[in-house]
Amino acid sequence: KPQTFMNDSGLAVMELMKFYKLTNKDIIVIHDDKDIPAGDIRVQTDRGAAGHNGIKSVIERLGTKDFTRIRIGVGPIGEEKIQVISNFVLNKFTKEEFKVLQTGLDSTIKEIKRLSLVA
Repeated sequence: KPQTFMNDSGLAVMELMKFYKLTNKDIIVIHDDKDIPAGDIRVQTDRGAAGHNGIKSVIERLGTKDFTRIRIGVGPIGEEKIQVISNFVLNKFTKEEFKVLQTGLDSTIKEIKRLSLVA
């Protein structure tokens, strides 16, 4: 597990790339996204950070946006409104939320396997 903070994820990615002699095409970054409904995923390549500081760090360290990202939705379930973002993203998931998120995790695993077969 990386020993860096999320906002400096690029350092951990670069160290892994050097150690395993990887290219940016080999990289799949998986992260949460509060703007995507819980349980949904989005797969993207060659996109900007969209305000995510960890992704911004990866882009800065790699010098490119040309890597794959899998964004797992952790947005509020139902009519819940986000009052304070830091409270929302740092809280533990409820049992209901975890069940919904499991769908996204299962989809992510399938997508990683699919991407690995294509590469």
